[in-house]
Amino acid sequence: MKNGLLENITRGTKNYPLEILHFDVAAPLNMNVLYHWHPEIEITLVRAGGFVMTIDGHEYTAEDGDIFFCSPNSLHSITKGVGHHKAYDTIIFSLSLIDFDANTDIKEKIITPLADNKIYFPPRIQTSNPHRAEIFNLLARLVEINKSPEKTERMETALLILRLFLIMYKSSMFDIPPSEDFENARIRKVTSFIEKNHSRPISLSELSSLCNLSEKYFCTLFKAATGKTPIEYVNCVRIKNACNLLLETHETVTAIALECGFDNISYFIRQFTKSMGSSPAVWRKNNASK
Repeated sequence: MKNGLLENITRGTKNYPLEILHFDVAAPLNMNVLYHWHPEIEITLVRAGGFVMTIDGHEYTAEDGDIFFCSPNSLHSITKGVGHHKAYDTIIFSLSLIDFDANTDIKEKIITPLADNKIYFPPRIQTSNPHRAEIFNLLARLVEINKSPEKTERMETALLILRLFLIMYKSSMFDIPPSEDFENARIRKVTSFIEKNHSRPISLSELSSLCNLSEKYFCTLFKAATGKTPIEYVNCVRIKNACNLLLETHETVTAIALECGFDNISYFIRQFTKSMGSSPAVWRKNNASK
């Protein structure tokens, strides 16, 4: 697999590799799920929209009732958008959940091509899609039964996923991989480099050289893929790590800023406040007990 910002998180268990995340926020939310990828499938059911979902360089403003699909290894992120109330359920699962030893039609035509990135999900299904209601209700049922999954519920989960695949296959909703995969590979290389080196100075020329591109063209490519300039992305990574240190250590704000790659404390505080909605000290106080 190409280098990239791989999210190394175990989803569920070895025997049941599925996790469901619930978000329901009635106040303004500073949502910054940085660009990343993982080999699992990720499906998001939007109950109250307003945030921005970016999948393989394409931005979508979530609307109530939307369904977003991130195919295996797709680059994706979530950022705050308009509106106050944001609610959604995210289902993340490995294809091993429904894999078969036998060479069945569904394995040959859907499971193996998905795993090999030879087909991929449509990134978004809106309310205008004639199959949207059926798919949304199916996935809502999957979310409901996994609040306390027993053995029978796990069997039903696998059947629901297979039913989902069948609906989408019969409706010709799976697509061929986009031609931009080479560009995505270069973006993964850069984001991985930033993640590993965010604590030291990083120059634009250093990042562009990773892709063998001019600085101007690299900035255009990176912004198109991530929705952020390279500098904005570096700051986001540094702020994400600063948040972790604010919650997990007793270090001073100044020490954390320096540790995360900011050599100007005032600049760090301005960028942190812009991204998270409050100063580092206030954010730490408000989130320390969460």
